[in-house]
Amino acid sequence: MAVHKTPFLQLTTVAAAQGVGDAVTTMANFSSLPKSGTIMSMSLIDLGRATPGILLEVYLSQQTFTETTVNAAFDPSDTDILNCVGMILVPVASYSAFADSTISVQDNIGLPYYTPNGELYLQVIGRGAITPGSTTDLLLSLGIVY
Repeated sequence: MAVHKTPFLQLTTVAAAQGVGDAVTTMANFSSLPKSGTIMSMSLIDLGRATPGILLEVYLSQQTFTETTVNAAFDPSDTDILNCVGMILVPVASYSAFADSTISVQDNIGLPYYTPNGELYLQVIGRGAITPGSTTDLLLSLGIVY
């Protein structure tokens, strides 16, 4: 078995109030991944400290999908959801808060995936109201065993 740790991917959002169930980021993707493996960990950094106390989910897909506009209710199409690899929950209690940033690390996820092109596509969904301070404050990384 080998381990792959992705570089942090900078996610794009809107610096405005977003509602419960809304897309928090635009669609993003990790490339040059092993075509199959198991996601064992995920790290989410918020450089603007907008996320403490906010439940988030990360929607992962093996194919590109119809992106939900940031600040609109996340609603994948019936076709798109068939390519969903899974959802990773970022629980409220998982954040470590610092003076002006936060980090949440999810371990022992155990989410197997297969992606024919070595890419995983994602979009972050807010399960609580969130107001990002900047459009580029959120960063995400995956730890994969393959």
